[in-house]
Amino acid sequence: MSFYQQMRESYPEGTPMFVYWTIAVLGYVTLYVDFSAYMNIGQGVSLLFGIELEENFNRPYMSASPVEYWKRWHMTLSNWVKEYIYYPVLLKFKNINLAIFVSFMLVGAWHGFKKELFFWVLSWCLYQAIYIYLKDKKIIKMSENYLIRFLYVFFKFQYRRIYWIVFLLFDVF
Repeated sequence: MSFYQQMRESYPEGTPMFVYWTIAVLGYVTLYVDFSAYMNIGQGVSLLFGIELEENFNRPYMSASPVEYWKRWHMTLSNWVKEYIYYPVLLKFKNINLAIFVSFMLVGAWHGFKKELFFWVLSWCLYQAIYIYLKDKKIIKMSENYLIRFLYVFFKFQYRRIYWIVFLLFDVF
């Protein structure tokens, strides 16, 4: 039974939405700490053998856009996917949305063929497509202004938290 199934079964029907919002935030913390700790352990063990591994996380939750997020989260996997999946698909088909979809589908498959990963892929593809569209139309633009950057980070955080709650409430996991 997954962590989310256990959480859902622990709370009766009619549980306040605040509880789910809190669980979603704690899910973020758990996910980041798990991945980051595994990488730190791997880097430490590899140093014992004289091998230096690349950094794999660079404060991804502080990113202001989905593009920036994937440059900071699981950087080795993201770079590999960008070089060997995204760019070849983009060059062959000249369709950025298709390249994003194929890249995320392969990352989802790499994590395992599960229905929740398909929803994960769709949510990230939708978020990326909306972001790219708004950026191309000059509706949004990155800024060094701290308030604007904070608002982008806040929006990204809320978007991700909403799809975590969808997974919790609608038995996706």
